[in-house]
This record gives sequence, structure tokens and C-alpha cells, in this order.
Amino acid sequence: MTLLLSGERSKAAAAQPHVRSFPARLVKAWIDARRRRRALVALLELEEERLDDLGINRSLVLEAMRNPKARIGLDFAMARARRARGLTG
Repeated sequence: MTLLLSGERSKAAAAQPHVRSFPARLVKAWIDARRRRRALVALLELEEERLDDLGINRSLVLEAMRNPKARIGLDFAMARARRARGLTG
């Protein structure tokens, strides 16, 4: 067993995640998911013309709601870039 300094814990013991941080990570993940859902619902409440001004469409927002693991910021940025170049999507 390799010690960091004499009398200290081993590297393996030092690398263990703190047990009390697990509930905090769960709460943070729940809060982040809730914020994301609220933002997407707010986008769905916008008129189609306003979404078009933003460079996105309702189907992209609905897809982001169906797939919570999606990187929606990237998806929205790509949709805006396609729209700016005059491509559909």
C-alpha cells in the first residue's frame, strides 16, 4: 500500500468519493432536470413565429423533451446555424 505521506491514508482510500456527497449529487441532478423541463415547457408555450425567430422549431423542442440525455444546447445551436445558412431543419 502506498501512502501519500507517512501516517496518511493510502491513495486508494483518498480517492473514495465522500458518502455524503451522493445525496447532494442526486438533489442537484433532480434540480437540473426540473429546470430543463421548465425551460423546454416555456419554449413550447411560445408562438411558432417566435420559435422561428430563435432559429428552432417545435419538433426540436419536443425531441429534447423526449430525450433527457440529449445535448439540447448543441442541438439548438446547430438548428440555428442551419437556419442562418438557409438550410431547412
